[in-house]
Amino acid sequence: MGATPEEVARARRFLLEREQKRQKARERARRRVLVQLKEILAEVAPRFPVERVYLYGSLLTGRWRPDSDLDLAVEGDLSYGDLLTFWAELDRRTEQDIDLREISKLPFAEKIRAKGLVVYERKNPGSPG
Repeated sequence: MGATPEEVARARRFLLEREQKRQKARERARRRVLVQLKEILAEVAPRFPVERVYLYGSLLTGRWRPDSDLDLAVEGDLSYGDLLTFWAELDRRTEQDIDLREISKLPFAEKIRAKGLVVYERKNPGSPG
């Protein structure tokens, strides 16, 4: 004996509603992470020679999940030590792993500049802090 058409319709509605709830919850979480990231960058970035930070990857494109990392490209005159320290400071303050790259060293830098989201920009370019 198989499922009746009514049972199939109820199961389909249930599964669709459950997926919609999950998508809405993921979107709320994604927005919280984005707000938190901007707040953290506003606090941390001024202490480093960072001109701009771009977000790219899953958080921006809608493929984000709570276990996804945050893909960031940094623009500025950072030494290797600055970059590592900046990265550690960001990573320490977030629940997600940070994948931080120097934009000038990425083969797809222009794509990030064109389509990425600027999540931090120094108010007075060229000035310290």
